[in-house]
Amino acid sequence: MVRAFVDGLCYILELFDTYVVDGIVNGFAKLSMVGGGAIRRVQTGQLQFYGLALIVGVVVVIAVWYAYI
Repeated sequence: MVRAFVDGLCYILELFDTYVVDGIVNGFAKLSMVGGGAIRRVQTGQLQFYGLALIVGVVVVIAVWYAYI
């Protein structure tokens, strides 16, 4: 009786680990792969592009800051 209960509980926990915990971990792994692929296209290695992106970012931050003040 006790063994059947413990075996059933272990089976339920195994299913939870396989589908819920592993699903979350694999989802984050897939998300990082997709994000890395998107960022890879932005990284050109050209210093001028990085400088332009920095200036555009600063302008956007300042514009948002003044919009909410």
